[in-house]
Amino acid sequence: MVSACTPQTAGTIGSESESVKKTDILLWTAQRADIVFREKKLAEFNNANPDLNVKMEAYTEDYATTLELAIASEQAPDIFQVINNARYYVDRNMLQPIDKYVTKDFEQRYGSLFKIDEVNTVDGKLYTLAERGITFRLIYNKDIFEKVGLKEPPKTIEQMYEYAKKITEWGKKDGIYGYAMPLKTTSSVGERIIDQLAYRNGFSFYDYKTGKYDFTVMKPIVNIHRKMFEEGIMFPGVEGLTIDPLRTQFAAGKIGMYINGNWEIAIFAKDGQFPAQCNWGAAPLPGIDTENPSGKTDIKNAGKSFGISITCKHPDLAWRYMDYLLSDEYLAQYQEEGYGTIIVPSAVKIAKTRGLPGEEDFAMKESLDMIWPVRPDTAGLQFEGKNAYDTYAAIILGAVDVDEALNDLTQRYNKGLDECERAGTVKRVIIPGFDPTN
Repeated sequence: MVSACTPQTAGTIGSESESVKKTDILLWTAQRADIVFREKKLAEFNNANPDLNVKMEAYTEDYATTLELAIASEQAPDIFQVINNARYYVDRNMLQPIDKYVTKDFEQRYGSLFKIDEVNTVDGKLYTLAERGITFRLIYNKDIFEKVGLKEPPKTIEQMYEYAKKITEWGKKDGIYGYAMPLKTTSSVGERIIDQLAYRNGFSFYDYKTGKYDFTVMKPIVNIHRKMFEEGIMFPGVEGLTIDPLRTQFAAGKIGMYINGNWEIAIFAKDGQFPAQCNWGAAPLPGIDTENPSGKTDIKNAGKSFGISITCKHPDLAWRYMDYLLSDEYLAQYQEEGYGTIIVPSAVKIAKTRGLPGEEDFAMKESLDMIWPVRPDTAGLQFEGKNAYDTYAAIILGAVDVDEALNDLTQRYNKGLDECERAGTVKRVIIPGFDPTN
């Protein structure tokens, strides 16, 4: 493992008598999908900053554990990609605050995304800033909708069921089904579909006003999916389906609708992983008993980008690079080249679109998207038995009774929260005036 922040002497710059000491700054990233872009920008920065030598390493397997071990052995990077909420790293003494570096300009650029309690801010101190974000929409095949006579995407989950049924009845003979979900990956189903539908309708299984769990509110959402599975409306073999095979079938025109995040824009592009052989679009998630839900979906990964390691010996120099990769120009170019969707308002304004299907549909909108507060179960909550997302899948597949399963989740999660709070390992989040519609 490379030791960070080790100064070394570079060759002469300008003349034989003029030398500049270079300082190594090591950055760790948890993904390789954008490595080509980041390496190109890193080289540009190093050329413009002769006193620094920023190096980058990618760790995509067991990143969290590798990072903790590196910090414990004082062999950590100076800058690392933050994949959990700030509280996780602060409690483990892994991050140092960046307040002294952040100017008023950042606050103006970021607006409401500047400081988000427990996400990038802990006890009033700022540890990281937003960069990218994942918005969620209902993705649908426009060609299928037109052939079936459906003029627009569904506005309620009841309509979603009816549309899916109609598509399946029309296309089953040709292997076309109305709806799909990657049920083999229960965390994706829970985080990206079930939870997001609840958020869009203004509620969560965690009540922020009381600081307690209540999973019974999720019944209408899991029930409608259970109904589609039982009636054979979902794509066959959905219980063993992961996201890439699902994408393959959608791109081939075999699936009418599914729910996922804004990664799909690049995935289905002509030069993407699965070029779409159909016209497709994305729409706001549907309401429950209303065509105009007032809630907002959760922008995943918002508020988190990169942070400075607690062991970094040259934080001022590390910040110089972080300032660069959080600049409007860097972020705008990142989006323009198709590596992700940025959410920093000032960068969004200058970013050019590529004209890809879904770009406008997935764009962050104040009326549709927000950052929901941290729940205790995303911050280290321990409890007995199956987690919520495994239980959702079991309900959808008809393996358990919906009422018994949701009541059991409520009891187990609340018991775990009580015990963890007493032990001081988890903070109970209570926001008396919480209003997800405002």
